[in-house]
Parts: sequence; structure tokens; C-alpha cells
Amino acid sequence: MKNRQTHQCGRSMVEIIGVLAVIGVLSISGIAAYSKAMEKMNIDQLVVDISTTTRKIKNLYADEKNYETLDKLVFSQHLVEGAYQIDGMNKRLLHVFNGEVVVKSISYDRGFVVVYNGLESKACTVLASTDWGGTSTGLRFLVVSPTGIIPPRGFPSNLDYGEFKVNDLPLSPAEAARFCHCDAFYKCGIAWFYE
Repeated sequence: MKNRQTHQCGRSMVEIIGVLAVIGVLSISGIAAYSKAMEKMNIDQLVVDISTTTRKIKNLYADEKNYETLDKLVFSQHLVEGAYQIDGMNKRLLHVFNGEVVVKSISYDRGFVVVYNGLESKACTVLASTDWGGTSTGLRFLVVSPTGIIPPRGFPSNLDYGEFKVNDLPLSPAEAARFCHCDAFYKCGIAWFYE
């Protein structure tokens, strides 16, 4: 009798462990699916934020001859859509993946650059292969760097690895992935150069 109870107790324990294992596997796969969905949603939001930011800047300066005041207005006018501001000695803007966003006037204030650093490979690939519009939008160059981009930087005079003229855009997903082999520490950076 005692042997039978021990056997039943052991069998019950195995069944409980089996149920817990199934719950664990389902939980892990659910978390992975949720993480993937959140990543896609955040990347899609970045595309919208970048488009909105450049449109806001172009509209603000539509009647101006240059972007001379842009560096001051970035923070005071909240020009960078979807970014949150870190105050302190050096104000900084961070995007949804916690990488830095920089918007600056360039080329003697005749143009501006929008830089998104701290991007994972997937986000970098999607952003680099997105159709940002032709020259009618003012976009002249797209620069992709596997280690981030240090602004300000003028318009690239001779295009090399990771620098593309607007007529070479959008990149195919395969080509974008080739340039978005992000450094594990610095991650990727992308810059859009507008005139």
C-alpha cells in the first residue's frame, strides 16, 4: 500500500513538472513573440518620427534662406518627433531605442542633417531600405555607419562605403543589411543630409 502511494506521488510530481515545463515553453515563446512585435512597432514609429521631423523642419524654414537658427530651435521648438530630452550640462535627445538623435545645420547653414545613432542591425536595415523620397524632398545623401555617426558633417564630397546619393536610394533590404553590421558597443548610425 505504501509503495503504491509513493508511486502515485512520484507520478503526480512528474505530471506537475511536465505541466510546468509546457507553461515555461509557452511563456518563453510568448515573450519572444511580444518582443519581436514591440521591436517592429518601434521601428515603424521611427520611420514616422523621422519623416515628421524633417517635414517640421522644412515647413519651419520654408520662407528662410538658410537654417542658421536650427541648432537653437531643435530643443526649444521640440522639432524632433518622438524623441525624449535628457537635460543636464549637455542636453541630449534619445529615440525609442535609447540612442542619441542629433539635428544640426550644416554646409554654412544651407542644409541640415538628422542623425540617429544607437540602432540595432534590424532597425538600421529597415531605415536604410525605406524610401525617403527623391530630391524633391530636399534629401541629398544617406550615410550608414556600423559604428555610429559623429555630427556635424558636411555633405559627403566623395561617396565611399556607407554613403549614398539620393538617386541611389532606397537601398534593397539585402544591401542595407550589408552596411548595417552594427558594432556591438556603438551600434549603427544613420544620417540624412538635406538641402
